[in-house]
Amino acid sequence: MRHPTFQHQADDFWAIYKRSTCAVERRRSQLLALLAEGKPSAEVLAITRYSYQGANKIVDAYEAQGLESLKDQRHGNRGAPTLLSDADLLLLAQTIRADVAEGGVWNGNRVQAWVKTTLQKDLYLGRCYEFLDAVGYSRQVPRPRHVEADQERQDDFKKKVLPEAVQTVEARVEGTGRRVEVWCMDEHRVGLKPIVGRVWAERGKAPTVPVQHRYQWLYLYAFACPQTGEGQYWLLPSVNTGAFQAVLERFAASTGAGKTREIILVLDGAGWHTTPLLQCPDGVTLVFLPPYSPELQPAERLWQLTDAPLKNRHFKTLAHLQETLAAQCRWLEGQWDRVKALTSFHWWPKITD
Repeated sequence: MRHPTFQHQADDFWAIYKRSTCAVERRRSQLLALLAEGKPSAEVLAITRYSYQGANKIVDAYEAQGLESLKDQRHGNRGAPTLLSDADLLLLAQTIRADVAEGGVWNGNRVQAWVKTTLQKDLYLGRCYEFLDAVGYSRQVPRPRHVEADQERQDDFKKKVLPEAVQTVEARVEGTGRRVEVWCMDEHRVGLKPIVGRVWAERGKAPTVPVQHRYQWLYLYAFACPQTGEGQYWLLPSVNTGAFQAVLERFAASTGAGKTREIILVLDGAGWHTTPLLQCPDGVTLVFLPPYSPELQPAERLWQLTDAPLKNRHFKTLAHLQETLAAQCRWLEGQWDRVKALTSFHWWPKITD
């Protein structure tokens, strides 16, 4: 390695080494500082870990450009021009939002086709996902929505129907000392038909679970108070008016409805919920969701908790499954914070004592 003709002292290089925050500039300054101090080439290369060829390039650059050669020139590299300008991204965002409002669905392939047709540019598919992210979109699983669902009725339920029901009940029990609470309730069918869910598995090996499709069922009646997380769970062999009547009476008795509490129970419009044959217990007021609106039912979110020990398992008998599910429900009755986190929708009434 040849030694340069120095235009600066070793202290000048060490000053740059100490104040610089750029690793490349510090390393080059160290090399030249050591050479300026008269260190042998082998020692300098051992300290800086440069090769002979790399060190000679730094020396040549220093003699041609001076101290400017020590800087990392990549900092001034502006890179390749952007494939889509800010105006292009704005147009893409406006197009997607307008189409989504009409029920459209976008993915990388559709962005790629739109850019080709509208902007006359060819894009690699992987870049299309970057542009979707840049305009505020992320990959999600759409929430199912029934074609007959009425958005206006759903909004009216959240903003008017349920709040008015709460006000009516509060006015009725004023001065009685009973606490008003808004609960939700739904039924969930489970049985010997396997529930298969995602698992962690070693790459390259497809996991398997034992299955045997049989059609024997149990029905889980779940009650929850989203404001507090309190819950109750009942297992029955069927769903009908008689079964619901029995569960509703036990629920009212166990919660003190009509004595210490006044409960507003939100549930769907299933036939056994709305039949005139049903006798609603004292202290319980039923409020029905709009048709085709499971997304408004907080209890729907409980199934991910109740089904957890049933996934990817084979149960020989319905009694074995019932024992496992009952143990999970007993555990859930003590998990108020967990239930509250899942079911407390932002629009759900918050009642203060």
